[in-house]
Amino acid sequence: MKKFVSLTLAALMMVTSAYGAGISVNLDNENVEFESQQPVIVEGRTLIPLRGVFEKLGYEITWDAQSKTAVFVKEGTEVKVTVNADSFTVNGEENVLDVPAQIINGSMMLPLRAVGEATGLEVNWDGDSKTVSLFTDGAESTTEITTEITTESVTEQETSASVSKTSDIPEDELEILQSAADFYVTYFSIEAMIGSMAYAEHYHSYKIGGAMEYSYSENELKELIEEAIEECNMYKTAAENMNNSELSEDIVKKYISAVDATINYYEFMRDSIFTSKYDDLNEKQFNAKIESASNAIESSIYNLITVMMKSEEDVWETVGESRYNAGDIDKLDSDDKAARDKYCSEIGKTVESAMSFLDDYSTAVESSGKFKSAAGTIRNKLQSTETPDIYVFDREIMISCCDLLEKAGESVDKGAFTKDGNNVEYIEFEYSMFTFDVLYKAILGDEYEMKFFDEYSEDSDTEILDDIESRFV
Repeated sequence: MKKFVSLTLAALMMVTSAYGAGISVNLDNENVEFESQQPVIVEGRTLIPLRGVFEKLGYEITWDAQSKTAVFVKEGTEVKVTVNADSFTVNGEENVLDVPAQIINGSMMLPLRAVGEATGLEVNWDGDSKTVSLFTDGAESTTEITTEITTESVTEQETSASVSKTSDIPEDELEILQSAADFYVTYFSIEAMIGSMAYAEHYHSYKIGGAMEYSYSENELKELIEEAIEECNMYKTAAENMNNSELSEDIVKKYISAVDATINYYEFMRDSIFTSKYDDLNEKQFNAKIESASNAIESSIYNLITVMMKSEEDVWETVGESRYNAGDIDKLDSDDKAARDKYCSEIGKTVESAMSFLDDYSTAVESSGKFKSAAGTIRNKLQSTETPDIYVFDREIMISCCDLLEKAGESVDKGAFTKDGNNVEYIEFEYSMFTFDVLYKAILGDEYEMKFFDEYSEDSDTEILDDIESRFV
């Protein structure tokens, strides 16, 4: 991939150790559906999301974020499971784990057999259908186990090996790639918000300028200024809601500073017109105050752009030459190009099909269900498709973007399309879809037609920044 999208990945730990391969989980012969993260296989053991099976069994679940411990209780049974611990407890009795509970794509994943059997469940694994069957006391097992000698561990390890032939990735490199991935997701999200807010700011300036020129009433003018302040605060809230990594933390802070500077300018305008707060200033002092407020906006935006560009260069130097990143696709040899075309074609078909629901926005934005379904379909396809080493980075970028797709769906449920889209939720929906579209288009090329934006070029993602930066040259 070319430099400007040599980016993100939210679950790179799954590259070598965890693959779902369409695992099904049945509880007393009824299929258990998982809303976001699907069951995966890690080191030969099936891990399932904490919430799902045990909620169906009637357990009350609590989560301690500080200790990263889940506690679920039912009729005198208390189970405590801590992320990355080598054991868990049932009513205080310790049970050893060969694979610990862990966080994958934001979900706590439990080693199913160990926890299930410790809480009284019968756990069976059918390797042919990749189905885990769970039975409570008194339930009749209808699952056929083809070979009792074949253990869960052996069968699942074979399944995992057949899903992906990607080479093992050193843990230290995984951590570097993970951090770089998180950075790029935030980078493009902030870039989308810069463009969106710049458009909104120009619109508000146009309306306020017209109101002053044509002598609107004080109430009408004040209302326009208050609307501008309110919208700025919505952009600030959307940025504060972002999940950003250490690498992108400074970018988010600088963006919020730019929004704060804009809010301060509008508040100064409002207070100088409608209050006596600045009545004691002479003309020179007043003009200096205006110039200071205006310069603060320009300075904060310039600082933001500088940090973004410098951070992107630093991250690229780290991951640009990675064996798991194709780099400049125009410089690939014929074999790698053929492998890339084949891979992108296979993934692209699934993505195009999964995203077709966006062809009709009137129904697409009715609920989060279609967004979550599309994200799950794409994520499962990416995890179960053999990926050459040099495209692992691209593959994980797309997996990470599935989280954005789900976030867009959540924003829909929270009311993104109420109030004509003038709310925090719509801002979050817009930057999520922008980032998803731009990155998928950059990776899949002609195999993906953008669904939220009509046009795209390799330079389009930098046009916003170039336009703003040109003001300071």
